[in-house]
Amino acid sequence: MSVPLQDCSNAPLRAVANLAIADADAVGCTRVPDATIQHWLNTVGFGRATTLDLVLKADAKAEAAIAGQDPQFAMALSAHRESIVRAMPHVIVQTPRLMAVQQRFIRHPAVAKLLAQQPRWLDRAMVAAAAIEYQLPIIGGNRFYMRLAEVKGLPHGVYDIRKGEWIVEPRS
Repeated sequence: MSVPLQDCSNAPLRAVANLAIADADAVGCTRVPDATIQHWLNTVGFGRATTLDLVLKADAKAEAAIAGQDPQFAMALSAHRESIVRAMPHVIVQTPRLMAVQQRFIRHPAVAKLLAQQPRWLDRAMVAAAAIEYQLPIIGGNRFYMRLAEVKGLPHGVYDIRKGEWIVEPRS
């Protein structure tokens, strides 16, 4: 499969088998893992995951906001995010092609309706668009994905590492 010139930065995705895309919830909940999350980290882990650079930027922005009130906690969050990124084989960058895909996705009437109800789900919609574009399952447990799957579909599924189960089953 050839990689369009507008998406060359994300070509490494095609070389990694059994990869999944993690959303902000998946990245955040691994900071203090319970037994279910620890099992996922031990058996799969972030070596088989990717995420969007915009998820990491939003995470860093939240850390900056926390830093004024609790600098030590912000440093711990930053160190956790950096350890995850080091484990990942690739971080998806916002290429012109991916941005166009995402814009088309969020303008789809069913997706636009969900985002009108909950604008804070925009980052998750961007993750979902990338997951569909790169044919990846999503690691994240937000109810947005279940609602989205009802109206738009997520063919590669959504795995909730908090529950240790698929909340949206992948289609074979």
